[in-house]
Amino acid sequence: DEKGRILTGLEDYIQHTEVANLDIMSSGNIPPNPSELLVLPQMAELLMDLKERYDFVIIDGTPCGLVTDSLILSRIVDSVTIIASCKETKKKDLQRVTENIKNVGGKILGVILNKAEMSSRKYEKTYYYGSTSSKSGSK
Repeated sequence: DEKGRILTGLEDYIQHTEVANLDIMSSGNIPPNPSELLVLPQMAELLMDLKERYDFVIIDGTPCGLVTDSLILSRIVDSVTIIASCKETKKKDLQRVTENIKNVGGKILGVILNKAEMSSRKYEKTYYYGSTSSKSGSK
């Protein structure tokens, strides 16, 4: 590490946060061959160790359209959640990513659409209980 210590155990890489029950493990330095490292048995072993220790393990992967790292990971994780940017992600690109994940045996849990602008007034009408579309007496 930066202090010259030799790190050997998983606990050496886990960073505890101020948020209760939330730990992180950063990626560290980028190796010259990240995709090759993801297919090693040690990666699957690391994921198994983390799954035994935590209720949920979330991996923030690379964009699927740029490099193959996330596709490789999609084969060894339980499920994948795709993040798409409103008005930026093209439908054909999202379809291609979905097909690629399925083709390698990945299971897609769902899609999160982020960067969507929504006024609070419109949000109230479309989401909250008692919205205009669910008034009693309307059919």
